[in-house]
Amino acid sequence: FLLSLAKTEKSRSLQILALDCVLVLLQSNTKYGKINEVHLGNMFAFCLPGITMATCKVITGDSKQGHVVLVKALKVWCRIVTLVMSDCLLKKAQDEIAKSQTISSAT
Repeated sequence: FLLSLAKTEKSRSLQILALDCVLVLLQSNTKYGKINEVHLGNMFAFCLPGITMATCKVITGDSKQGHVVLVKALKVWCRIVTLVMSDCLLKKAQDEIAKSQTISSAT
């Protein structure tokens, strides 16, 4: 819904707010470790084609939409691709799982 709003809305401020909301949804809370970031990436992997298409339509949309909308849409696309395709997150999550299993087996 937020990406379709950013795609169809004529008001720049509403487009920017919609893209900001998507960016907030894509942030993971590092307080709980990299495992949650991997789960978030796995969850958004199913939506990657749709999110990519929607952000491309925002990026290539109206020439009068302004630079800020373009930059926000690029940030959304960059964040989702980084989150879904990140191999280093997977390695860190596997290390955390191994560490927690070692701790639980020691007790």
